[in-house]
Amino acid sequence: MKLSRHADSMQIRALLKKDYLVRIRQPWMTIIQYVWPCMIFAALYILRNRFQAVEINDCQFPTRNLQANGILPFFQSYICTFENECQDAKSYAETEEFNDAPVTPVVNIVQIILDNAALYDAIVKLPIERNFIASVTAIVSHAKFKEIERNGDRLVKMLPEIRKKVGDQFDILQLFSDDQTFSKSGNILCGRPFPRSDNIRFVDNILYTPDYAGPDKDELAVMPTPYCKQLYLDVTNTNNGKITWRFLKP
Repeated sequence: MKLSRHADSMQIRALLKKDYLVRIRQPWMTIIQYVWPCMIFAALYILRNRFQAVEINDCQFPTRNLQANGILPFFQSYICTFENECQDAKSYAETEEFNDAPVTPVVNIVQIILDNAALYDAIVKLPIERNFIASVTAIVSHAKFKEIERNGDRLVKMLPEIRKKVGDQFDILQLFSDDQTFSKSGNILCGRPFPRSDNIRFVDNILYTPDYAGPDKDELAVMPTPYCKQLYLDVTNTNNGKITWRFLKP
């Protein structure tokens, strides 16, 4: 037992001596082993002090209609909550109604017609049967007509406000070509402007990222002969052409 303990102590002393000799013979490595962890912790400490914690109040992401509530309200809610901003939790709503949007009464009326076969048939069969009185009677006598009438009144009251919401410079022909026009169109569909494309990071990346497809004009300009230029164009216009050209070019 005493011999075993003595052997263990000798082994420990030998290991410590070996470690000491290794560190003495490699001073730079020893310095790095001690300095590197200190630098890491110092960097973390500096970053922690550089960027202070920001307190964010409770918020909720916008709720969206399901298809069970109607296909048109479903699409409207998804389009109008495209930016998915975290909103104040105090203004919680089971589903957002978009009551300030002039399109909402129209969406409600069309959805009522789509959900009720009698109303739908009365409107669809009107030009076929040419029985205007019967179609109007079927619509007016329907249980949902009061709801259609309320939405119609809402739409009429909102009409004077549409011009104020979109401004005098709004041009529907520039809806997708002008970023400002597209943003203002959100006032009609959602009751608030759509976010500008330059405020949505991944949309900005899609719209404004340079197109690297096709030939590189700078590389094409330095080609010495027309044959080289034509060869370069033929290769780069194929699938994975630029990758192929990197292996083929001299």
